[in-house]
Amino acid sequence: MAEALGTFAQGLQLIHWGLAARDAWMRFFDSENIAGCLSADDVNPYTSLPLFIATHRDVPTLAVHHGALDSRMATKALSADFYLAKGDLEQDYLLNSCHMDPEKIVMGGPPHVLPEPVVSTNKPWLVFFTEPYANSGWRADSVYKELLPHLCTLADECELELVFKLHPFESVKGHKNLVREFLSRDRFAKIQWVAGPPTQQLWNNIRFGMTVESTIALECAIRQVPVFLCAWLQSAYGGYLQQYAKFGVGHILSSPNEIQDVPQLLANWKNCESAASGKIWHTMESTTLRNLLLGKHPRKTTLPA
Repeated sequence: MAEALGTFAQGLQLIHWGLAARDAWMRFFDSENIAGCLSADDVNPYTSLPLFIATHRDVPTLAVHHGALDSRMATKALSADFYLAKGDLEQDYLLNSCHMDPEKIVMGGPPHVLPEPVVSTNKPWLVFFTEPYANSGWRADSVYKELLPHLCTLADECELELVFKLHPFESVKGHKNLVREFLSRDRFAKIQWVAGPPTQQLWNNIRFGMTVESTIALECAIRQVPVFLCAWLQSAYGGYLQQYAKFGVGHILSSPNEIQDVPQLLANWKNCESAASGKIWHTMESTTLRNLLLGKHPRKTTLPA
């Protein structure tokens, strides 16, 4: 059956590609004096290969996930010496959901210098932070066919402009073509699209956000921006929304019909102190990072109770 489906058709090509990527990294390690190796994606071949090569050469290795959480840590073997948990939220997930070895986890994330949150009811945008459903095999047209009427009604009721902040894997042109067929010309003309990293303009204009399980929910929480999570679109296996809720990040909506409750929820919104940056991001001391990358960090790490 696999042969009939063409599963093996590209096997030889993939082998050549993998060996070429490996050899490129091998040449890099041969030509440079590598003291330590840090990867923010130990699944992508281009960024996992250096971890394997460094480990084989007894070079200290360190891994961290570029997003809020990585459910694959429950099933994959850790290829690095240590794994960084960016805050209490992620550490708790790694320990209790992924059952990782606590001695492999080190608390520490990048420095987050945030402006003072500006809590205002006069901001003009309802921002939906998209996720690349098509990349995961979802029928993206079905998602938006169901979602768009609710979002447009909510934007009108709240007297806000509907803005789509696109995931890095998506393009403005492609997303416009995706949603155009489900909207009237007048309604389509009222929508804005934003691509690229979140800007200060976005944070200055957003009244509240909506997403599924994106890391942006944490960014909203530390800025005291209300964010609502569309649970019916979440992954069946990750448990990200439950972890967010455990630490006071966002409000979970269980079905599209609950979107109509957002205005009332917004009126009663209270910023949760447990969602402070200290629970989500825990800045690592530069000396700790240096010791990790030089192989001087102790193998046994004492984790806070």
